Amino acid sequence: MEEKEVWFYSDGIKLNGKFYYPSEGISEGKKPLIMSCSGFLGLNAIHPARFARALTQKGYICFGFDYRGFAKSGGDRGRVLLQEQIRDIENAAIFASLQEEMTTRDMVLIGWGMGAGLVLQAADEISKVVGLISINGFYNGYRFLKERRTEEQWKDFLSWLKKLRAEEVQTGEVKKVDPFKIYPLDGVTQKYVDDVLFKTEGFGGEVELHFAYSLLHYNPEAQLNNISQLPLLVVHGERNNLHPLSEAESLYEKYPGQKEIYIIPHAGHTEWMCDNCDPFQNLIDRIIEWLHQKVEN
Repeated sequence: MEEKEVWFYSDGIKLNGKFYYPSEGISEGKKPLIMSCSGFLGLNAIHPARFARALTQKGYICFGFDYRGFAKSGGDRGRVLLQEQIRDIENAAIFASLQEEMTTRDMVLIGWGMGAGLVLQAADEISKVVGLISINGFYNGYRFLKERRTEEQWKDFLSWLKKLRAEEVQTGEVKKVDPFKIYPLDGVTQKYVDDVLFKTEGFGGEVELHFAYSLLHYNPEAQLNNISQLPLLVVHGERNNLHPLSEAESLYEKYPGQKEIYIIPHAGHTEWMCDNCDPFQNLIDRIIEWLHQKVEN
């Protein structure tokens, strides 16, 4: 795999990205560019690069980038607003589409985790997109946050937000908090985050309180009619205890266009995401099959 580092702008903020090319060179034909988008606190060096390592071996050009505030990208560290990340996806796709090798190529968006819903909302603004792949996501932020808590924990969470927001409006001090107090992890995912992700340079750190409100209002399911012309592949781990399987089933039921769903047997949220793990390799095979059938025909 060959890599090319690039820089582009989103709302005036300089973002860092990479193109990934097959080692044997750029193929002709109908293969689309694959742009992979990270989830919560995710970095391009983690899962987008992982998808690129697998898909370039199949002849695909790939592109990934870091959202504003992450890794080498500019922007305020700890500021995580989903509407801004959607804008970053849109602008990254526009930038990628302007490159010489994209003149005759379409584009497919892969969204991982929280990014699975972000790509659904961004796709309406990206003219070259011809397919969407949403992996292990959730598609209504309010529902997700509430389902992660008992009724008592939910009331305590809302009270905590209200208290901190009251302090912000009186003092002008933007509150930064532990991200996983807003977005609590299940045990299996927590272990993967601790053992793998925290070893990636730049991963982690506190987030501004605004993230919680951004997440509460996040509802890509409500905007699916805008993208119904695009084929959608919904992917989810059968035993995902962070983003429950019901999220994928809800998206699949509500999506008004062409759709397929692929449930990864025995898989949780992210513990199976390693280059040589069978569930990941099987997913790549399923993605290739779907691309051949729905996008490249």
